[in-house]
Amino acid sequence: MQVPSIRIENEMLTNKMKNGKSPGPTDMVVEILKAGGDTCIDIVTDLVNAIIRGVKVFLDWQVSSIFNNFKGNARP
Repeated sequence: MQVPSIRIENEMLTNKMKNGKSPGPTDMVVEILKAGGDTCIDIVTDLVNAIIRGVKVFLDWQVSSIFNNFKGNARP
């Protein structure tokens, strides 16, 4: 059984995220979540709990890509 997402965890994780990062395929940036305050945290908590319960999610959220972005002489 999956443990439901707890609001305080989502709030702490959102506040811990760094500003200025590139958005994902849905163009959502962390600054929007932080600016939304308690309302956004409640929405995110409800969304995460719905996903845990098995509600369908957007196709964009089911697919991800990881790209190496080497800077300077950091190539392997």
